Amino acid sequence: YTIKASSIGVPDTFFTATATYGAAVAMIPSAGLNQTKPILSPLDVPFTVRIVDIGDNAVPLKNIQFAITNKPSGDTSASLSTTLATSDDSGKAVTQLTLGSKVGFYTVKAMITTLEATESQEIIITDKNGRKGKKPTREPVTFAALEATFTAEATYGAAAVLASVTGSDQINPTSTTLDTAFAVTVKDIGGNFVPKVPVKFAI
Repeated sequence: YTIKASSIGVPDTFFTATATYGAAVAMIPSAGLNQTKPILSPLDVPFTVRIVDIGDNAVPLKNIQFAITNKPSGDTSASLSTTLATSDDSGKAVTQLTLGSKVGFYTVKAMITTLEATESQEIIITDKNGRKGKKPTREPVTFAALEATFTAEATYGAAAVLASVTGSDQINPTSTTLDTAFAVTVKDIGGNFVPKVPVKFAI
């Protein structure tokens, strides 16, 4: 900022002052929301958050933790490109999610955690004579100061497995119709059912 002091008949005088960014007050999701891809695929757009101060100025050098907080039952393969990132000069930090093997929704949370001073607690102690009493103690408390949430959906992949379900090993007289129809399931590599796949039966 430049401030000018002036008066009639004398040269102007100038002052300068520099404003720096303030404390981080908000974490804003800026890219990567609500994407959908087949199972086991990396998302096209990385999850991106922007850290800003009260004047909406970018806040760099903030450590942001990323974590997968929810995923479909049975999945063990979903992953993030990084779980800890530092905001850059534009206040942004990114991670990329690779979806797991199960169809459904995956949730990733970005957090700046702060260690609060302490929290008062009481614990029960027993002396050598067996008498019980309370002893005050103070424990550090960590809480999420700022956070943002992203959700992505995994859809089924290409057909990979064809398995018989019913109809095998039947015995009937000649020229009769079997009691149970032959049935198969079609699944992808993650074991998810794949609909609308043409299946041809032939003798």
